[in-house]
Amino acid sequence: MQQVKAGVSRAKTAGEEIKTIVSGISREAELVTEIARCAREQGQACHDAAAGIDDIRSAAREAAAAASQAASASSELSIKSEQLDSMVRKFKLNRRIVKNGPPNDDERRHAKQRAATKIGKLQHAGEKQAGSGGC
Repeated sequence: MQQVKAGVSRAKTAGEEIKTIVSGISREAELVTEIARCAREQGQACHDAAAGIDDIRSAAREAAAAASQAASASSELSIKSEQLDSMVRKFKLNRRIVKNGPPNDDERRHAKQRAATKIGKLQHAGEKQAGSGGC
């Protein structure tokens, strides 16, 4: 009987050890499941980060293209500015306008009268020449 009791005791001990092993395995399975979930989350985070980097790369390309266009436009504008400056230099400004500003109504009227007088004198001189030179 003693052997039976010893066998029963050993069986109980073995059963408890098996329960401990099964409990450990269950805990390990939970840990493996948690690790897999974390790995999936990290994989998704890496995917999102890669997509973000692609967006940044695309934005950088667009910014570089826009900067290139702006530089080209600036260069063109500089050339046009130099051309305009060259054209403006060909004009001679009336010193009175530069010094005193544009003429008022009275000054305009007097200028028109002077111009009309000069035109009249030129026409009169032309008539005299035509009358005396006769063909």
